[in-house]
Amino acid sequence: MKPWITVFAVLGLASAAHANLLVGTHTDNNNNNFIYDYTGTGWQSKGAWNGGGNNLTNALVGVATGDNWGVAQVISVGSATGSGLQFSFDWTPSATALNNSLSITYQLIGIVETNGAVAGTDMNFTGMNFNGKTVDAYPNSGAEVHYVDLLTGNADLFINTSNGSAYPSAATFASAAGVTASFSGTFSAAAGSFANLADYDYIGVRFLIDSDNDPTNTGATITNIALVAIPEPATLGMIAAMGGSILFIRRRFMM
Repeated sequence: MKPWITVFAVLGLASAAHANLLVGTHTDNNNNNFIYDYTGTGWQSKGAWNGGGNNLTNALVGVATGDNWGVAQVISVGSATGSGLQFSFDWTPSATALNNSLSITYQLIGIVETNGAVAGTDMNFTGMNFNGKTVDAYPNSGAEVHYVDLLTGNADLFINTSNGSAYPSAATFASAAGVTASFSGTFSAAAGSFANLADYDYIGVRFLIDSDNDPTNTGATITNIALVAIPEPATLGMIAAMGGSILFIRRRFMM
């Protein structure tokens, strides 16, 4: 193999392995539920967030019990493969944030269509500006959807057989008022009968600020949000082997 072909091949594999799966746009659809029509179109919220480029700014304050501001994105897995996901973001509470507003809540779910395809108006994340953190468990189209909690590896969240909601877990990440803190975590795609990202149809991410009784909490930011597929060990081995061949060829040409 010619050395420059090897270089391009390695660079291509490395780039694919580190590409951000998330779409860097934001739309306010004035909808408290995330529907599948929004899939692949970036971050969605109802009046609570601004921004784009995977950088979001909270635009509303909390004035009474029950004020929670959510923003979510659902992507189609498509041709993505990998043993898991690397999820990262920077969190900066408002400079005058109080109590619960110092933390950002996040969810990460895998979605598998098990009996027919969901329709565009079927709901995924529900109650975007409420603290329930639920997903719709009974699409109006009659399709069945299996939700997997990728934070915990719980593959038995819900396989739709009746009306209701599923309740994925949620984790929180805190910082001090006005101070940026960076989060990075790895989450396995293996759960129950699912072993690889390719086993899922969609991946969903939701953030939520609990702004109950905090009228000062506006301007908080979530920035540099990234969701990256973790390559299978065999792929990593291929990259390493091809990288080694570059070094061998370079040494040979320098002799």
